[in-house]
Amino acid sequence: MCLAQCAYEGDDGKGFRILYKYISGGNVEKQKFDLMKPVMIGPTSEKTSKAGPKQQIMSFVLPSDGTVDMLPVPNDNHVKLTQVEPEVVAVRQFSGSATPKSVEPKTVELLAALKRDGIATAKGANARLATYNPPWTIPACRTNEVMVRVLFP
Repeated sequence: MCLAQCAYEGDDGKGFRILYKYISGGNVEKQKFDLMKPVMIGPTSEKTSKAGPKQQIMSFVLPSDGTVDMLPVPNDNHVKLTQVEPEVVAVRQFSGSATPKSVEPKTVELLAALKRDGIATAKGANARLATYNPPWTIPACRTNEVMVRVLFP
């Protein structure tokens, strides 16, 4: 899977705007991509995370059957193209606004359920958020997920 990623601080809109410019033709080939779902926030993997303590990484999934080398080079040096290997994740789905106040309890619930069921998380795995709807969607109709990479026997 190929991702376009952007590290940012503060408002999620900042990371979104940078990545949206890339998929809207902000690349050397002026190629446009459809916005794929989900949009992910948080470290995408332990290997690719370079975010500092107050930073987040936003990721857009790119429609590519190939490798990162086949994608057009971004015009903005804040956009990093990354190839990630398939992984097994545990997910806690929820509706509503995906704010830190609403995401934290869902993360705690997910980690508690994994511990209760004896499922180990991968070493250094961080929970991340996946959102599936545009911001104008009524919060009660939004689909969000908190996910964490787990060890699969």
